[in-house]
Amino acid sequence: MLRCFSVSNYLCFGSPLTLDLRPSSATEQSGASASVEPPRIVLISGAGASGKSALLRALGLLRNLTLAGPRAPLPCAAHRFLPPGPTRLAIEVQIEAATWEYELSFDPQQILHERLSVRAAPAAGPVETRSLFSRRAGEPGRPPLVEPGELSPAEGSRLRLLAQSTRAEQPLLNEGLRRGLPLFVPLGMWLRDRLQLLLPEAKFVGLAARAARDPALLDFLTEHLSVADLGIVGLALQREPVPSSYFQSPEELDEVTTELTRFPDSFAETPEGELIAQPAARGPFVDIERVRLTQTIAGPQGGRAELAIDELPATARRLLHLAPLFYGAGEHGTPPCAILDDVGGSLHPQILSSLLARFALDADLPGGRQLIGLLQDSPPTDPDGENSLGRRLLSTLRAKAPQVGIQLWALRRTSVGSQLTVVI
Repeated sequence: MLRCFSVSNYLCFGSPLTLDLRPSSATEQSGASASVEPPRIVLISGAGASGKSALLRALGLLRNLTLAGPRAPLPCAAHRFLPPGPTRLAIEVQIEAATWEYELSFDPQQILHERLSVRAAPAAGPVETRSLFSRRAGEPGRPPLVEPGELSPAEGSRLRLLAQSTRAEQPLLNEGLRRGLPLFVPLGMWLRDRLQLLLPEAKFVGLAARAARDPALLDFLTEHLSVADLGIVGLALQREPVPSSYFQSPEELDEVTTELTRFPDSFAETPEGELIAQPAARGPFVDIERVRLTQTIAGPQGGRAELAIDELPATARRLLHLAPLFYGAGEHGTPPCAILDDVGGSLHPQILSSLLARFALDADLPGGRQLIGLLQDSPPTDPDGENSLGRRLLSTLRAKAPQVGIQLWALRRTSVGSQLTVVI
């Protein structure tokens, strides 16, 4: 779960902006009773151009730099009304019984500072904090200077060797993940697989491929759409074998087959549908299929009609976009931390409230899940903000799920850049 994220000198963020969800800090500010983990639902309310999308982009930048590798020049996008200075990103996440802290500071030319530590809480005894490394910029044309933390001699030697192959504009965490260094894997896997950043304009790709492998998903999606009462009575999956003549050459067929079998959930998006590879009825080969979703709508006098999934109304498209957050079946389950830009979108407040309450209470989904929703709304700290959407949602959620940690934050523009404050 996300415990804390801080950003400074990036886009509209000048002085440090910090989303601090650590239980001790939260209880001190809100007066709520202490909890053992960060809040499960966090709503960040702000007017237009207050920095909601920029906050999502800052998290995406941290993930891209650590997973995708070096970029020259580095994408700082510094605050335009501050003196020149580095961009700083810092994150703290809870992974099982350990807390990982990572910090990155950089300008367009190089990484200036990087730090990683882990804090573990043993079954008995005090909390133990272990520094893994600290890195600063080296001389021009030279590798970065790395100081190993509390590591074994073998781990320290491996880390110094790793630094020799790390470029000035490359995070050491990225090079360590690229080489599979065990010290870095837990945080890297969390950033890659367990943090989901959802933009409102994103398409719902992969649902047809997932439904082809998990038929129960179709029933879930139909039930998921029923909350909006849109007249959609069912979803179906169309399957069509793809002949080898569809491909321009045997080499292209081999290449596509390799990509479709690389991972258990691999698929390819095409204008006609999603391609998946299924085990052939006989032999060690696979069959390539094209799958697509269709919707069945109810008409007058009990009539039914089947339409393409592209003809869904905006509300249904948004609901399908969010559907994977509420479906925990399958090999990978639900990402523990999802951050949604414009979480309301085209959804009516009552529908949004029902979805958030379901997220908080659904016992069939894995524990430790967390949803952070960026909400376009009048600031709840304004005198006329008592009836804001954020406050109304918070009140409804606390009535339906009083045992679940829920917070409301306000994001607003200031003279030193956008700032966050906890409201409730």
